[in-house]
Amino acid sequence: MTRFLSILRSTDQLVRFLVVFAVGLSRAPTAVAAEDDLYDVLGVDKSASTHEIRNAYKSLAKEWHPDKNSDPAANEKFMKINEAYETLSNDEMRSQYDNHGTTSAQAGQEQPRSDSEFAGASFNFGGFTFTFAGKTFDHFGQKYRLTLRLYEDVVLPGSQRKPYVVFVYSDYCDDCSQIEDLWEMLLQDLVKSDIGIGAINYDSDKSLVKKLRIRQSPSVIGVVEGQLHWFSGPFELPSLRDFTRRLFPRDLIQEVNNATIDIFLNSWKSDNKVHLLFFDLRKVPPLRLVAAAFAYRSYVTVGYINMARLECDYLITNYRLNRNQENLLIFKEDSFNPIIKIAAPEIKRLDINEAIEGNRFLILPRISSPMMFYDYCLPVSPLTSRRLCVILLSKKVPQHEVYRESFREYAGRHTQERVKFGYVYEETQGPLVRLMTWGNGAVNDTHGTLKVAILWHKEPKTVHYDMLEDGWHLSGSELQRSRRKLKQVVDWLLQTGDIMPYTMKLRSEIIDEHAQNIWIRVVMRLHSWMYKFWDKVLSIDEILLLTVVTTAILVVVVGVVVRVLVMTEDANVQRKMAPKEKEEKSRLQNANLNVQPVADSRPTVHIYPLCCENYDELVLQGGNEIQLFVILVDEASRAKLLQYFAWILLPYLKSKPYKVAFLQLEEYLPWFRSLLEATMGLLDSSEEARCNLSHINMKNCLGTVIAINSRKKFYHMYHYSTTKPSSSEYLDDELASDECVQALRSDAKKLFESDLVRGFGQWMERLGGGKLKKYRVAFWPDIVA
Repeated sequence: MTRFLSILRSTDQLVRFLVVFAVGLSRAPTAVAAEDDLYDVLGVDKSASTHEIRNAYKSLAKEWHPDKNSDPAANEKFMKINEAYETLSNDEMRSQYDNHGTTSAQAGQEQPRSDSEFAGASFNFGGFTFTFAGKTFDHFGQKYRLTLRLYEDVVLPGSQRKPYVVFVYSDYCDDCSQIEDLWEMLLQDLVKSDIGIGAINYDSDKSLVKKLRIRQSPSVIGVVEGQLHWFSGPFELPSLRDFTRRLFPRDLIQEVNNATIDIFLNSWKSDNKVHLLFFDLRKVPPLRLVAAAFAYRSYVTVGYINMARLECDYLITNYRLNRNQENLLIFKEDSFNPIIKIAAPEIKRLDINEAIEGNRFLILPRISSPMMFYDYCLPVSPLTSRRLCVILLSKKVPQHEVYRESFREYAGRHTQERVKFGYVYEETQGPLVRLMTWGNGAVNDTHGTLKVAILWHKEPKTVHYDMLEDGWHLSGSELQRSRRKLKQVVDWLLQTGDIMPYTMKLRSEIIDEHAQNIWIRVVMRLHSWMYKFWDKVLSIDEILLLTVVTTAILVVVVGVVVRVLVMTEDANVQRKMAPKEKEEKSRLQNANLNVQPVADSRPTVHIYPLCCENYDELVLQGGNEIQLFVILVDEASRAKLLQYFAWILLPYLKSKPYKVAFLQLEEYLPWFRSLLEATMGLLDSSEEARCNLSHINMKNCLGTVIAINSRKKFYHMYHYSTTKPSSSEYLDDELASDECVQALRSDAKKLFESDLVRGFGQWMERLGGGKLKKYRVAFWPDIVA
């Protein structure tokens, strides 16, 4: 009998056979009934239309979403609402529910009849009990079951506020049955700490199992800030508790003692947060405190004090604490007197939440991020009572600290719940300050006071505001007058509801002072993209992915092999040809043969020298269009300049029969001077004016290009600094007359040849479009060397 039972325990197929046989004899099938009526869950009648069901779902989903509802039962209620909507919005599933009571969650877990009838059942054979998916997991799976939709819509966004611990199980899993009691105890810790809980059935939730790449059951997964963490230890309660605690950041809670208490409580000036102190006899903070610190990490800095240490006796006496109870203190700007004090044998997570929720901000917080601005100066519906936010504009200098302290004292005495107070730094919130003050800054120039803005955040991106007259004073009588004025303005705006005189549209003016370095954000974004890309790759069918990877590897291998073969063949050919090449080279040397280099096959631009011999042919005998480009060079710059200009002119010479010539300035500078004189009408002027062109600075003429139309007697001119022919570009400073120094002053800066052609390409484009000015002459001057 013992041997038979050992065989029975070790053989899963035999166990299933015996169970099927026993149930067949008993003919006692089990029935599954839904705990709640899904129509009641959505609050609709059984005859409701699909449209009514959808509207009811949207309304309830907004109300019970875990991120918007702090009720501990919100998560369970939201899952039930989703299950009701998934069932009743589908006609086929709704019919099954009306006829048989089958919900979408139960339909997703259905198995063939030979298997599904035994889920959650126990059978006794001679005193030995065999259990499949026992009561704990049967109830747990129904209550916390995750689908792909719930994971993406609830768990991923919700993990920014609280971690989720997800347990993976299957219907026929001996290991799952063995840790039922263990998981039930861990469940109590998670519920008590308000940590998210989920369950995935390995057999039925295939889409979610594939997305998360789950390989086996049982498994435990932690989801924090959208990232997955896998449990990899023995299934023991201390290990699971340690895994849950390690899901939180290590620096979330600071350890405080008698030596560091002052530093901790006075750090509100830098971190701009409320500070919470928790006193307990444990060595480590309770999990519910760690979870609360994570949920409110943007608002509260949490410190933990171990009352069992002797150095903490002074703090216990100073704050009059009970050693036998847990103690919670919340401080704002006053580090001596806590705002909240709670003592209980065990402070529940709900009490911690309520204490923080009612004291999330300092008396005078600094507006340091868009999230804080929208959260603190909360936009309200126009139908509700008007709420105001009074902001002191200041600078991050020691002289303005006394203004902020004075404003903080006034804010602490103000008891109107519809008014909130804050301040900003002009150095860090410059765009917002400039927008509110029309670019004049935070300080009143006439009075030397700090400006105060009274905001009414009517819509998410629209703010109506007014400025306090004369700002906030510091001296005694003036300070009292500022307080009275501010109170009168605030009371008037709250009671009358008058329209404020100014309006501003917020886009990106509020700067996030706590944002990480740009490079850290880039690295984190790249990591997120890589994670999503890898997730997409792994979601592809395994066979297809294996085929693609194998094909890529084969292509690379074949390419490498072919490359090696080609290189080997080339080496063999070169080795065989080496003696013949050496012999041929020796023969040519012995025959004293001169090997001519291969002619340059690059395109060539023919450039002619403009001189007395070809002047008539190039200039005087041209046609009705631009046919000649004359480039002014000297002996030193000729080679480089002609090469630069030829490279730019080459594309244009292919389409039109242009000719290109160069003018050697050492020989023919007088011709260029005569051309300028003919253009400017100076030929008939006085000799004194003519002398201004008789001393042209040749260096300033380099790189000038003249495009000549011979028949119509006009030309266009290009120069590196101007396209308008002016004698000021060509005169030597030392030879210019005093009367012409201002009008004809030359630019004597040193330029390289490459600088002279800068802009020539654009000039050619304008020439082709007919957009250049024409400079006419009565005749073309003679050229004389």
